[in-house]
Amino acid sequence: MKKLLLVCATSLEIEPLLERMSAMDAPAGKTGYYLYRGLMVDVMQTGVGMVSTAYHTGRALMSAHYDLVVNAGVGGSFHRFVPIGSVLHVVSEEMPEMGAEAKDSFISIFDLGLEDPDSKPFTNGKLVNNSATGVTVIENLTKVHGITVNTVHGQEDSIHKVLARCNPVVESMEGAAFFFACAYSSIPYAQLRGISNYVEKRNRSDWDIPLAVRSLNNILINILDELADGLIQETSRHN
Repeated sequence: MKKLLLVCATSLEIEPLLERMSAMDAPAGKTGYYLYRGLMVDVMQTGVGMVSTAYHTGRALMSAHYDLVVNAGVGGSFHRFVPIGSVLHVVSEEMPEMGAEAKDSFISIFDLGLEDPDSKPFTNGKLVNNSATGVTVIENLTKVHGITVNTVHGQEDSIHKVLARCNPVVESMEGAAFFFACAYSSIPYAQLRGISNYVEKRNRSDWDIPLAVRSLNNILINILDELADGLIQETSRHN
């Protein structure tokens, strides 16, 4: 393991980690270049949403070689059994807005016959990450199903409907786009979400973004330490 690509929507979500790394070359477009204990870490801030995330992630994966790609950000949980500040490993994704509204229901792009639910990169209509990162810190995190949306849920009726259709644990605005881009490469990848709030009738006063960011960045630092330790051991074996 020599080079990692860290994908985030905004610098706010990984600011504590950035402060721990040494900046190398000047940033090029969306990407900054860092060094952490001998490990090269490219940090790409895609901006918010699926369109920019899919484009910039796909472009980065075609432009350079990486040993691992990690998408890190905050998100909301649909379930109260997930404590605020938890960090979850999202291993499957859906895009519940892709389809058409009928009188009393929603029809997915798969039910409309516009897409084969089992054609790459889909598995039974979902985006599933089966890649093995080989990173203990990541593999020990709780694995969950997520949805990716353009409009975050904040009304009780729409929340009940999406729970009935998709049964997600977390919600983000970028995860499925990251999966979509990574599915066309052979590079191991992972999506990590620090939980800042519950998905409920919108009430920002109950959110704890600082806690979610701290928890997420503690995990990211542990991941980099594990990778850096492995790099040191690998180097010593070859000397």
